[in-house]
Amino acid sequence: ISPDHLERHKTIRNYVSAKFKLIKNQNKNSIALINKYDKNIRSRIKKIKYQSKIIKVNTKLKKNFINKFNNEYFLSASNIENLSFVIELAKRFNVKRNNLIKVVKKFKGLNYRQQIIFKNKDILIINDSKSTSYSSSIEMLKRKNNIYWLMGGIPKIGDRFNLSQNNCRNIQGYIFGINQKKFSSDLKDKIRFKKFSNLSKALYELFRDVKKDNSSQKTILFSPAAASFDCFKNFEDRGQYFNKLIQKYIYA
Repeated sequence: ISPDHLERHKTIRNYVSAKFKLIKNQNKNSIALINKYDKNIRSRIKKIKYQSKIIKVNTKLKKNFINKFNNEYFLSASNIENLSFVIELAKRFNVKRNNLIKVVKKFKGLNYRQQIIFKNKDILIINDSKSTSYSSSIEMLKRKNNIYWLMGGIPKIGDRFNLSQNNCRNIQGYIFGINQKKFSSDLKDKIRFKKFSNLSKALYELFRDVKKDNSSQKTILFSPAAASFDCFKNFEDRGQYFNKLIQKYIYA
């Protein structure tokens, strides 16, 4: 659980309470799987006794185990967490290990959610249009290679950019849209960034910078960290638009 939808819930406490209605409405024959390391969840579980059986899931899977699945979608911490719940559920339903590995190897994530749309030996391009808050972008920003990050849209109320200074060193930001002032304030003294009136202009400048970068393993990350409704119908519309823009660069 991370700060989200606070424009509706007002406080993180209200948001947590809303989430926990899922468990509150379960009966004694139900099972609830929770992240054993999440501080908001741990705090709530200690205070209130629920009818259902609570199973605390270890979301810190070992790297050599994750490698068995050979699926790039599970490289980020958020998707490793998702995978840990799948593994726990598979145990509960007695799914054979080989069957689980076979299915997860073939798994493809949602369009525009940490979606790899292009890859060669030097550049990785990720369309993460579904990202509507800093917290949903941060895991992808923890990658060790040089990151060219495109962000912009309508920021979430109460959202904060909580990324360690160590992880910020390799990030070059490209802010687009009408809320440049908010993003600039949030990112000042944390990462290097440039500002643009729209996504097309930001992407043009980004590729100019990429061409000057002789390092290997560069990542172009479209992860807006904000809602899409300033210029688009929804995150899918925004994701499709980014893919159209990117075509003229990767196939030029």
